[in-house]
Amino acid sequence: MKPLASDQGNDVPTLVIGLGTPHGDDAVGLVLGQDLATWATDQGWTQVQVRSLRTPIGILDILDGSDRFARLVILDACVSDRPIGHFECWSWPHDAWETARCTGSHDLALPDVLTLAERLRRLPRSVTILGITIAPPSPAAESGLSATLQAAMPRLLRQVRREIMHDDPAAVAPSAVDSTFENGSRT
Repeated sequence: MKPLASDQGNDVPTLVIGLGTPHGDDAVGLVLGQDLATWATDQGWTQVQVRSLRTPIGILDILDGSDRFARLVILDACVSDRPIGHFECWSWPHDAWETARCTGSHDLALPDVLTLAERLRRLPRSVTILGITIAPPSPAAESGLSATLQAAMPRLLRQVRREIMHDDPAAVAPSAVDSTFENGSRT
């Protein structure tokens, strides 16, 4: 049986994936990922690799076993009864995901992809999902974030940085970042 990805060792212990589409507030995961990559580059922090994807299924390709990560952090929009811009943090697996009904533009829901990655023994030991509340997506959504979410971005980026650095002892001495963006662009 293939060893867990986190058993293999890695120079880049944290993989951050920003999920979303460039349509309206659904882009929040992509934008936060790009902002995090810019911040990490400016700080010279090498402890994180940032990628962006339009759909969760791409996570399986990234975690194909050729790169080893100790931690996976996923940034994604979510619809809830909380105010727009509310920041939520879950560890995987979590009871809330067992009963969650995930629908949207994704071809395979995030919980399904994470379950499959776990069964394939590709999932790092630590998986954190950072959800940002948005209004329900609309087919007529324009490109770019709403004014409400744009105003919340500095606070959200601080929360994302704090969460990523919370479990990473190397984060206190930042050095550079490998930032790779796939299928996404800054909105």
